[in-house]
Amino acid sequence: MKIDLYRSLALVSCFEGEAGDPPAGDPPAGDPPKTFTQDELNKVLAEDKRKHQQQFQKLEKQLSDTLTSAKLTQEERGKLEESLEDVRKQLRTKEEQAKLEKKQLEDKFTGELGQLKARAEAAEQRYVDSTIARSLQDAAVGGDAFSPNQIVTILRPMTKMVEDKPMIDFPDVSAETGEAIIKQMTPEEAIKRMKQLPETYGNLFKSGVVGGIGAASATGGLTPGSNGKVDVSKLNMDQYLEMRKKNPSALGLGSGGRY
Repeated sequence: MKIDLYRSLALVSCFEGEAGDPPAGDPPAGDPPKTFTQDELNKVLAEDKRKHQQQFQKLEKQLSDTLTSAKLTQEERGKLEESLEDVRKQLRTKEEQAKLEKKQLEDKFTGELGQLKARAEAAEQRYVDSTIARSLQDAAVGGDAFSPNQIVTILRPMTKMVEDKPMIDFPDVSAETGEAIIKQMTPEEAIKRMKQLPETYGNLFKSGVVGGIGAASATGGLTPGSNGKVDVSKLNMDQYLEMRKKNPSALGLGSGGRY
């Protein structure tokens, strides 16, 4: 039996698609990728940054805790502090880092300026102290003091620089009213005035024994009593030696310096 192909129904071949076509249901190959709005992109970036900041902050806390709690060598501490600073830099924005660096420079400048000022003030104070001490010493020597250093000790607290010159605020008594007053004097004037107040300062100067014990120039603790002798307890060592040499009898000593 032969089949008459000319009279048969037409056969149509159907395929799911041509070779290379995407599977049914998928978008065509040429479709553009999904796009994000600027707000969506900012949100994604902010979330990513937040996660990194949390990690850095956790690391920063660990480093800080280690610095305060662990027993580290100086070298280990230095390296750890450097690592901690690196972490903090990464947490800062460029603007924050710039502000920090500016503050660090300002602090460094302020510190160095303070050190220079302190050194200058110290040098100035040394100059003032040496100038005053030298002036008082010279005046005491010129005033025939037993112990110039003792005079310096007495007058130094009263002395200050006035127009680059040592001046003494000397406690005195007004000749008119008898009231206590303060007079500003040069070291030489102060020494001269001290020698005029034998009841207070007489035992500080050699003039208290010049002319012999009992003479009009005898002053202060060097003034003999009614028995012609000086109270040894009121003399310093220099005065005692001077008296022993010049007038041993006033000390109750014999001519040979013996009791």
